[in-house]
Amino acid sequence: MRRIVCFASVCVCLIFAGCIDEGDQSEQLLLSLDEFVQGALGDSLGFQSTNGDAVVVAFPVVQTVPGDTNLVSRRTHSLMDDELRQWRKDKGLYLYQYEADDRTIVFPEAVRILPAWMVVGDTHVVAMDYSEVVDETVRNRGRMTYRVILEATAPVETAVQFFQESAILNTEMVRTDETGAQHGYSIREWYTARVGLVKVQGTIYSTNEAGERSATALNMVLAGGRVRGSTLGGY
Repeated sequence: MRRIVCFASVCVCLIFAGCIDEGDQSEQLLLSLDEFVQGALGDSLGFQSTNGDAVVVAFPVVQTVPGDTNLVSRRTHSLMDDELRQWRKDKGLYLYQYEADDRTIVFPEAVRILPAWMVVGDTHVVAMDYSEVVDETVRNRGRMTYRVILEATAPVETAVQFFQESAILNTEMVRTDETGAQHGYSIREWYTARVGLVKVQGTIYSTNEAGERSATALNMVLAGGRVRGSTLGGY
């Protein structure tokens, strides 16, 4: 069974804007989550993981979800559940649901997990109820919370190349079901313009009803791929 983890993968466009505060003459970084999601249809990114896993993040199809006529993008991941999500112009990235082999995590409505624009230091927090559906029957319910901070911009080294500038997002996610069990992660993600997600560091964890906790360190870096028809590295 794959673990339910949502990495908010987006393509970024970096724009410098003058600071509104007249007492601060420095420039602020305005982050635009450009295009609608990190991956266009057909994109596939390969990552090296320190635990030896070869991780692939891909965007193979667009589709609709029940009760909604909007086209959404399916993001697949070697270690995580599929995500159905959509970029809405000038609004941000919306999560529709997760899909795994044996269950679907659904929300009452699409949830905005990232805004369209952020300035360094901005925090975006959202909480949502969810239902876990198995064989068309609700088997569990709970509440999920996201907290995302645009930490900084900085250069980043990957197995493919050195990127002069990236945007770093810190994300805390926790999902608590009716039994009190929790699943979540605490991660830092590096994004670059025209490629998207290039590096991830953090921890994935779960706590059962008895309070027993298990955790897995996550450390992966871009090793190659195809982005908008162009090949990266030897992927």
